Amino acid sequence: MLISDKQLKQMKTDYESCSKTVSELAIEYGIANGTVYKYLNKIKAKMRVGKFTIGNNAWANLTPEQVMIRKKKFSDRMRTYNPMFNPDIQKRRAFDEKRRRGATGRLTHRERRLLIEEVGKCERCGIKDPLTVHHRDGNRYNNNRINLFVCCYNCHYLVHRKIREERKQPNRCGW
Repeated sequence: MLISDKQLKQMKTDYESCSKTVSELAIEYGIANGTVYKYLNKIKAKMRVGKFTIGNNAWANLTPEQVMIRKKKFSDRMRTYNPMFNPDIQKRRAFDEKRRRGATGRLTHRERRLLIEEVGKCERCGIKDPLTVHHRDGNRYNNNRINLFVCCYNCHYLVHRKIREERKQPNRCGW
């Protein structure tokens, strides 16, 4: 569809004055959004700045009180809808996951991380980082706390290769 020069000038003023969006202009003139952009570029309309460009910071114009209010609203929304920030949703999802995979399912990353944070160091040599979880009986589906053992990667390697350290350490984990 061809648009007259008068309509192009009107489109340009409506767009530059921020009274209408590209979508609204497309509906008004019965053309696609991309075609509106082509016409605006053709008549050299001043294009609006994108959302994430340098110098286009809407928060810079706010007072510190307004910024705090926005941050609080954002964090409330995150806590409500995002499972990463909502402990109730996390518990429900963990319960559903355990029910879905059964009592003998594999250890999840979250369970592994929480166990490592709880213990905090290798139960064999005392190194604090990096740590992993070992199953004493070798059954990766047996996730009873008694069966799980936090150890560093070196000790984990030694366990699986059945190599004993030369030092005489008390064997606390029953290897």
